[in-house]
Amino acid sequence: NNIKNELDNQSSLMENLERYVDNWKEHYNNKDFNSMEKEYKKIKGQIDNIVPIENILKEVREIEVLHNLIRVNKNV
Repeated sequence: NNIKNELDNQSSLMENLERYVDNWKEHYNNKDFNSMEKEYKKIKGQIDNIVPIENILKEVREIEVLHNLIRVNKNV
């Protein structure tokens, strides 16, 4: 139940971030810096609440490389 709540929360945060990014791009195209700044602050406020997906993906890639090297060399 706790994991489901966290997943739901992360999903909601990602949806918000996606909306803020789209809004920022729209304001950028309209050359509206004040609105860009407002959306940027929202983005920055959400970043700290999101699980560090980038770091997790980096670790997964490192494990993938290491695992393949071990498989090729048959050494553990």
